[in-house]
Amino acid sequence: MTKKIVFGAALALLIVGLAAPSALATCGGSKSAGTYNSQTGAYPFWHTTLTLTDTVGVNLVAKVWQVGGNDVTGTCNVRNNPNGNAGILYFAGPGQIGMNVDFSSECVGGGTLCPGGTLAVLATVTRGNKTEFLATQTPETPAGALTFDFSSYGDHNMVSLPRPRVASSSRAGSQINIGVNLDAVAAGLYEGTGPLITGYNILSKLAPTDPGRNASAYDAVPLANAAASGGGPSSSATAVDCTGNLNSRWVVTQLVTANGPSPTVSEATRVSCDPALAEPPGKYKIVPKKNVVNSKSKK
Repeated sequence: MTKKIVFGAALALLIVGLAAPSALATCGGSKSAGTYNSQTGAYPFWHTTLTLTDTVGVNLVAKVWQVGGNDVTGTCNVRNNPNGNAGILYFAGPGQIGMNVDFSSECVGGGTLCPGGTLAVLATVTRGNKTEFLATQTPETPAGALTFDFSSYGDHNMVSLPRPRVASSSRAGSQINIGVNLDAVAAGLYEGTGPLITGYNILSKLAPTDPGRNASAYDAVPLANAAASGGGPSSSATAVDCTGNLNSRWVVTQLVTANGPSPTVSEATRVSCDPALAEPPGKYKIVPKKNVVNSKSKK
C-alpha cells in the first residue's frame, strides 16, 4: 500500500486535536490505541462505501473492549459528523476512517478502565438507512508508540450489516409471525475476531417511521437472538405484536459480540400492522398461462 508521506504531518496534527479531553493519571501512563503510528509513519484506513458528501447524517460509533475482560468504550465513542465532537473514530478523508484512543482520558472508561492483553474494536459508520462495520483486535505492546497498535494491519474494508430478510409470514390476530434469514458478515471480521462475534439480536419498534440506526431507539427486549459463531449466516422464527396499532413494526439486525451487543443496527425491514403486510417475503414470479392457440401445431 503506497502512502503519501506529506500527509503524515497533517494527520499527526489532526490526531493531536482529537485528544482534546482532559487526562487523568489513572491508566498506567496514558495507554493508547490507534491506526496512526508516529514512530513508523504507518497510517492505514478503514474504508466505507458510505462516502462522506456533507456534514450531516453520518455517524461513527465505536465499541471497544478488552478481550475476555471489561468494556472500555466510555462516552467518546460517537462522532456525529466531520465537524462535530472528537471521538474514538475520526474521518481522515472521503470514505476513510481512522482511530485514536487515549485511555487516560476522562471520557474513555471514565479514565479508570485500563485494558490489557488484547484490545478489540467494533467500528461502525451509519448514513441514512445504511450501516457498515468492521471488527479488529491487537495485542498490547507496552514499549511501542501505541500501547495497542492497529497501524501494521494495513487498510481494511468495512462491510454492510445486512437487514433481516423476511422469508415467511402469517397473521394470528394482532400477532404477525415471521421467519427471517440473516446473511453472513464474516467478511468484516479481521485479525482473528471471528470467535468474538456470537450472533445477532433481532430488534423491533412500533412506529410510523424508521427509528434510525441507534440500537437504543428500539425495544430493549429483542424479538429473538440468532446464534451465529464467527458471523456466519443464521435464521430465526419470531413474532411481532401489533396490538391496537396500525403503524409499522421496524425490524433490524444487531450484531452481538462476546462483550455484548453493538450500539448500532442494520437497515430496517418494515412489517405493516395493517391487515396486508407491507413487505411480503420476497418477489413472487408470476408464471403466465400457456397460450393455447400458439401451442397448437400449425397445419
